[in-house]
Order: sequence, then structure tokens, then C-alpha cells
Amino acid sequence: MAKGLFVQARDLPPEKRHAAEVLLGGVLGEDELVLVRSSRGRILKAGFTGEALDDAYRRLFDWSSRTAKKVDGIPDEAIDAAIDEAVEFVRHNRR
Repeated sequence: MAKGLFVQARDLPPEKRHAAEVLLGGVLGEDELVLVRSSRGRILKAGFTGEALDDAYRRLFDWSSRTAKKVDGIPDEAIDAAIDEAVEFVRHNRR
């Protein structure tokens, strides 16, 4: 049976907040939402670790930076409107 928990970091008792920070590998901000879920599943494929994980993050951030440069000079409102339009299109044109 799956179990889950959603709680604001600021609402966690000190010992539980510390446990969450240890598991997540860093200090939680007061406004962060902590999500914990358990299930009887199994990991089908282990995730990256060590240098491979660092390299994956590096590639993700590089891609994100290149993508962000493509919209330099475009007002945020125009970007938001384009995203809204795309979401509406997908939402109403599913098959």
C-alpha cells in the first residue's frame, strides 16, 4: 500500500526536518514543500551517481542556458502567452 506526505518545511519538527535535510542532501528553505512517498515498487534502473550525475546536471544546465538565450529580448508576457496558447491547444486537441 502506498503512503504519502506533503508538508511545509517550516511545519516539520526539528528532528524530522533534520532527517529530511539529510535524505535530500541540503538545508530546506522555510517555504519549501517536502513530499515523501513510499510504495512497494522496485527500482527498475538505478540513477546516475558521482561524476555521471554531475555531468548530467552540467549538460542539463548548459541546454537550459542555450534555450534561455533563444528568448533574449522577448517580453515575459509574450512568452507566457505562447506557453498558455500551447497548453490550451494540447488540452483541447488530444486524441
